Amino acid sequence: MNVIVIAIVIVVFSSNRNRNRLPWPRNHPNPNYSRRRFSSTQATGKVFSAEYAIYCKFADTKTRMATSMCRLVVVAVWFADSLTRSTGKNTYTREGWDVQSYPHDIPSDAEEIRIIKTSISVVDYVEEFPQLARYQLSINKVSEFPNLDNVSSTITDLMVTSTWISALPVDWMTTMTKLRHIDISHNRLTSIPDLTVVFPALSSLSAYANAITRVDRTTAVKMYLKENQLTEVPDLSNVKDGFLKLDMKNNKMAAIPDRALPPMPECYYLDFGQNGLTAFPNLDNVTGLTYLSLSSNQLVSVPNLPRMLHLADFSLSDNNLDQFPNLSNVSRSLTHLEIHDNDISTFPDRLVVVLANLESLTIGRRSGDPIHLPGFCSMDIPGTLTVTVHKSDLVCDRNALFAKWRQRTGKLVLKSSDNASPPCHSPPHLSGRRFEEITIEDMLLQEPGRCLDRMSVYVQNRLLV
Repeated sequence: MNVIVIAIVIVVFSSNRNRNRLPWPRNHPNPNYSRRRFSSTQATGKVFSAEYAIYCKFADTKTRMATSMCRLVVVAVWFADSLTRSTGKNTYTREGWDVQSYPHDIPSDAEEIRIIKTSISVVDYVEEFPQLARYQLSINKVSEFPNLDNVSSTITDLMVTSTWISALPVDWMTTMTKLRHIDISHNRLTSIPDLTVVFPALSSLSAYANAITRVDRTTAVKMYLKENQLTEVPDLSNVKDGFLKLDMKNNKMAAIPDRALPPMPECYYLDFGQNGLTAFPNLDNVTGLTYLSLSSNQLVSVPNLPRMLHLADFSLSDNNLDQFPNLSNVSRSLTHLEIHDNDISTFPDRLVVVLANLESLTIGRRSGDPIHLPGFCSMDIPGTLTVTVHKSDLVCDRNALFAKWRQRTGKLVLKSSDNASPPCHSPPHLSGRRFEEITIEDMLLQEPGRCLDRMSVYVQNRLLV
């Protein structure tokens, strides 16, 4: 009963946030796309907040009631799954820096073992646990991967993180036929060998914050490989049809060849940020993306993107762009765009019309020079847009005038990166004043520009004063 009440409260409080959601496109390349997103086995933690939010966002829900019911079912599934994980399990936990040796007093019926934050340096022996499903060995001084032969037939989730381990000894590791998730992050690994034989059922591989320079084949459809030394995308040819997510942020890739991204119709997440890329990758084979990040690279231009019906989050921040890219092929779905820390000083007049479903936009010049706001002349912009100005002052021109009007009508939230109101740089009589403090009458003292005749109609009708 408590679960249902909590779920209803969450739905009610979030019901007003997504009034302008789009229906899930019926011509998605994979007809089972939405059904796969709705599997209860993925309803945990960040997976819930990311994948399920995406599902309800693009699901075929044509009314607010249908969207709310979708959220209600999703939240109920997540809470039920969480309760299942937290109750009915025999969990053994050993924690403390005073623990010097591997414990051997673990109950034989343990379903989950957690040995964390200890001073253990050697795992001499792991007993047989017929019901063991989750095994975690984290934050210690272990330098060799533990021998898990006795639990290889039952274990589904394996976490060996924040240790001194530098290699995976797959030559002696017994095949773990049920292992689905492995987390080997924050170690000293330099490579990941072929895991297709050792872990044939593996679906998720997390190996971030190592020193990995090479990744051989795996069966994982989700790979978290950020903060390594990789110079190329791993071979995805054997998992391309069902591949879902690739996070390669903060590696050493200078380019992504076309062959590196085979046709992956179900892939919804790519992060190639902080890699030093000088050329935009070819995305023709991954048109099902909902999240794409190419931030903190060396891109100087963005070609016309392929038609993407689902792309909602797109980051191009911290590059060398001086022109706003053509986003017409993603205009139907894009809701969050980050394009700050470039050298773009002006934006298309009809930007907020073309990107009609945009909910948040982050702009700002890397140099800190003044920036022009996008045009807000159109009277038919749906929803509310949040514009964050990062490290730049505003040119308070005619676009700022319309932004002020949008702000008054509740269609715009304008703020700086520190949540304060951004200051105006020009014209001189507004220089140094915060945008929030400036009135429309102050702005009308300027020389009229394009669209100002239309604005004057609103002024005359006392809609702005």
